[in-house]
Parts: sequence; C-alpha cells; structure tokens
Amino acid sequence: MKVKYHSRILEMLAVDKRFNHKLDSNKKLELEYDERLPAAVLEWAKLHEALQWKWRNSWMNQDGEILEYYSNNDHFWLTDLSISNAFTIPSLNKTLIEFGQENQGNFKLAFEYQTGLDNPQVYINDIPTGWNLYARSFSDFVFTQIFDWQFRLENLPEWETEIGYYEMLDIKNIDDIEIYLRHLRPEVSNEYTWMGDENRMRRYSKSDYERLILYGTDDDCSLEIFGADKMTTRNFFEEVKRNLRNK
Repeated sequence: MKVKYHSRILEMLAVDKRFNHKLDSNKKLELEYDERLPAAVLEWAKLHEALQWKWRNSWMNQDGEILEYYSNNDHFWLTDLSISNAFTIPSLNKTLIEFGQENQGNFKLAFEYQTGLDNPQVYINDIPTGWNLYARSFSDFVFTQIFDWQFRLENLPEWETEIGYYEMLDIKNIDDIEIYLRHLRPEVSNEYTWMGDENRMRRYSKSDYERLILYGTDDDCSLEIFGADKMTTRNFFEEVKRNLRNK
C-alpha cells in the first residue's frame, strides 16, 4: 500500500525498531473496513494490518494497538471504526467519531467526520470542559502521540511498558528559552484547553534521538526532555540548562 498521510510515523518507528516500518507492497489486506471513513484514518487502520502491528498488552491481557503501546495504557480502537458511531456536538456544530480514551476515562478523543474531509481535526473532551480542538489533523495527532511517548517508555519482558528516564524543567517565562529553541527543529504543535485553561504544546527535535516538549503558557511553562537512552537524555538536559537565559 502507498502511504500518503503517515510516512513520518514510519520514519520514527525506524529509530527504535520496536515495530516494523517496512511495507510489503504485495501484501493483501483481509480485514473489512468502513471505506467511508476519512482517508487518513483508513490509512492508519490498514497500516496495522499491512505491517502486523500487534503486541501483547500484559496489563490488559489482550492484543493492543500500537497507540496503546505508545501511551500510558490508554485505550484506542482505530481498527474497529464505523461512521455509524458518529455523533453531533451542537456547541461545535461538528460531527465526531470517538476513537480513544484515557485509561481511567479522564478524557476522550474523537476526530471530525464529514464527507470529503480526508485528514480531519482531532478533538479532546477532558470531561468538565467538554469537547475542544486538540490537533489540526488526524495525522498530526498520531505523529504527536508517538513523538511524545517513544522515548518516554522502557521495554520490559512480555511487552510490558514503564515510564522511563526523562528530565523536566520549570520555566517562569518562555523568553528564557526562546533563543535556544530557534536552533532546534520545530515539530507539530497543539493548542488545547485543559480543565478550562488555555495551553500549548510545542515540540522540537535536536536530532532523531533527542526531543523536547514545551507545555503551558508564555509566563508559566515546563520542558520535558527526552533522549533515546539515559545518557543521551542527560546530556541533552544539561545542554538545555546551560542555554537558559535566567538560570
């Protein structure tokens, strides 16, 4: 199959090799899909079958989707979707289809559905706040989910996962780090509402093995710093600290 919307994800998977990233163009898909779904959603679901992205979720004792692996045991059902599950949110004047939720039900995820919309926006419902825009496209959501979690997790036996080693910095003013951020490669950013507060998530890469995520607002933000291993993470963290304007 030809990949149009998720080629960047395959490049990321090639970095840590936990999941296959090489497509077999001759592989015949056997599952049935609702072809009325948005093209980007369909492509992601079919990639699961084409690349045999399955792992045994020991915590739930069942096969899990790849996004469940790259998360905090959250739940996704992207390979089992239909437009018959669509619902309307009058306040947004949007029709949505749910495809995931946080492991304790603290938030839900849905993409917009309308005819002709190939790569729809993703919305998040954090329960008290209601549905709000989270990602500008479905492919952006998938990219950020793996980007955020790929180096955060450690492999354990039986494909269990645990949150591994990463670093955090609290910053009082975003100006203290802006100059340094200009030297990094910007990735997908999200603007989102969480518990009624407007926030941002800005993502950067120094290399394929070093990543930084900025959370919060201009005058109250945090940095999460990741590397492909503990030493890389620590070195990157020390570099970021050295480049803070107000230490």
